[in-house]
Amino acid sequence: MAPRALPGLVRALLLGASLALAGCAASFDEAYRASHPDWEPDFPRLGADLLETLASLLTPTREHRLITQVQRLRVFDIGAEPWAEIPRRRIESGDYTPASDGDYIVVVRMQCSWFTRLEMVVRDAVSWYYLTENAVRAFEHAEFGQLCRPVPKVRGVPGHSELRDVIPTLLDRPRE
Repeated sequence: MAPRALPGLVRALLLGASLALAGCAASFDEAYRASHPDWEPDFPRLGADLLETLASLLTPTREHRLITQVQRLRVFDIGAEPWAEIPRRRIESGDYTPASDGDYIVVVRMQCSWFTRLEMVVRDAVSWYYLTENAVRAFEHAEFGQLCRPVPKVRGVPGHSELRDVIPTLLDRPRE
């Protein structure tokens, strides 16, 4: 997505809304942190389980002039056909426990906001994470740099290159 420059008043309103939304999304990562006191979001990480992956994604990033947050998140249980979407509210409420041998795909659109004295730059990027036996085995993760330029990190085991074309399309797939 191309960056957009926004005037001061609009920037201030969006900053307030962004912080409010980030605060709402923080409940899951705070609950995860409470039950895993030594956890720090060191992400992405091969081997992370589904709940750690989601907690890391839902932890808003606030650094100097940069804020990132989840714009859209979908989780699919791919252990059987057809793939079943796991509702985000079910995961965040603690009502869902991933199977230790479960296979999942997480796809997320992250939004980045970069603030300067005169404008705010907003960009987004899609990332995905492929889990087998409830552990991240492959991912394409966008980290945001200066002015929210996405920098992709791609890791995984051989044989998962076909996922790079399929998984991002899941974000816009109609819900069942």
